[in-house]
Amino acid sequence: MSNTDGKIYIYVTNKLPNEAPVTAKASNGAGSQDKQDNELISHWARAKLIGTIKSVATTGVNYSLNNIGNFTGDYITQANVDNALNNLNSVANIGLTAFAGLKVAGPIGAVVGGSLALISSGVNSALNIHSMQVANRKTNYEIEQLRIRSGLNTLLDGSRGTEN
Repeated sequence: MSNTDGKIYIYVTNKLPNEAPVTAKASNGAGSQDKQDNELISHWARAKLIGTIKSVATTGVNYSLNNIGNFTGDYITQANVDNALNNLNSVANIGLTAFAGLKVAGPIGAVVGGSLALISSGVNSALNIHSMQVANRKTNYEIEQLRIRSGLNTLLDGSRGTEN
């Protein structure tokens, strides 16, 4: 509905969300338009149902894979699963980008798209490795400071630790 100069105009369409408009076809039968409408609604409902099922399944798998450490207490396995998922996502993104490039611009598009995705994946992996190294250095420094304060470095520095 739109309001212009005090008048109300109502536009009615037979277009469903995310679908092309329904076009009438020449037919000999009186029920042909109803059949087309029912087929369109059926197609739309089927697509929405498939999308919902896929979303629920993906959410369930992600929840279970991302909470292995919380469920079992095995955080090393959780870290390994996270790394495997990141690598799988990188490989899938490279493949999908190459395929999209192939569809859009042929073999040259596939090479360019795949190369760009590969570069992006490499930079992402390098940044992840760097951030893990920084976290490890920080943890090692904290452990060293705790050893000094608690007197566990007596063999190295001759101290007796804290004087309590």
